[in-house]
Amino acid sequence: MDMQSGNKTLTPGCYHQGAAINVVAFTNITLDAEGDPNAVFVISSNGALILDRSSYIVLLNGATYENVFWVVDGAVTVSTEGILQGTTLVYGALTLGPRAKICGRALLVTTAAVTMDSESSIIVGDCDM
Repeated sequence: MDMQSGNKTLTPGCYHQGAAINVVAFTNITLDAEGDPNAVFVISSNGALILDRSSYIVLLNGATYENVFWVVDGAVTVSTEGILQGTTLVYGALTLGPRAKICGRALLVTTAAVTMDSESSIIVGDCDM
């Protein structure tokens, strides 16, 4: 699920990346529920999850943050103005850059560091996009 080539749209289901998920600057992963309000997305990675500058997880057609789950066997980094939506199980450090947001929950499974810029936020609820 390498995002070096641009935007990607996923439909409900389970997805696994054998290495890090890197969403490059100014690109998005769109989670399209296709009109199903009960649609569930599970995305796991054997490495880090990195949302570069102004990269977003976009919820479309009924997708909700409550039904999006990230399992990351590494660090999670949401860079400047990035938006990550869903529940994230983090097996490494968590870093939020300036004006970065997590809309949902971030659960650290280890005692790794949490670093948040003073302008970043974790919101249990919908994000204004």
